[in-house]
Amino acid sequence: MRQAVAADAATADPGWFGPGSTAWKVQADASMYVAGIAAFALQLLHPLALAGVADHGSFAEDFFGRIMRTGLFLQGVTFGGRAEAAARVAQVQRVHTSVVGTAPDGRPYAAGDPELLRWVHLGEYLAIAAAYRRFGAYPLGPAELDRYVDEVAVVGEAMGVPDPPRSWAALDAAVQAYRPSLAVGEQTRAALRFLAQPPGLP
Repeated sequence: MRQAVAADAATADPGWFGPGSTAWKVQADASMYVAGIAAFALQLLHPLALAGVADHGSFAEDFFGRIMRTGLFLQGVTFGGRAEAAARVAQVQRVHTSVVGTAPDGRPYAAGDPELLRWVHLGEYLAIAAAYRRFGAYPLGPAELDRYVDEVAVVGEAMGVPDPPRSWAALDAAVQAYRPSLAVGEQTRAALRFLAQPPGLP
């Protein structure tokens, strides 16, 4: 499917990135399988993001469905044309409107909160870049790494992320700034145990 989308984009509308982009190079690599699990693990360290997943997600009941939906979103915004990329973003934003509630610590949360959107964006692309640096077929040099972070900022902007980072150093600094907001409680431990041994995998 990815090849078909990419071929269509290359001949018609290259979308937000296009051939020759670092985003295409990185996100066509098998290291994305590692990145997916790492991104989920990172994102679940934020208690409000975790509460949204626990209350409204189908993470435990439909793990592979959730993985597939996330993968389709990433494929669409990366390899699809501009119309498909915008449609994928709009679809997620519609789902987010109903993801509101109260975390176990009493704080309200909303999936459309810009600060939570920012954390999800940071965790997603930090995990993808880090997995590719370690396991990718053609590891990125410092300039390419900065270019990748700069390119994928367009996805963050479309999703409503305030001031997405434009370099690896800025991405790292943004993640570090979230440290006081992160925690590992019982919900987090349960989610990480699940990720370590998801059902249906040897």
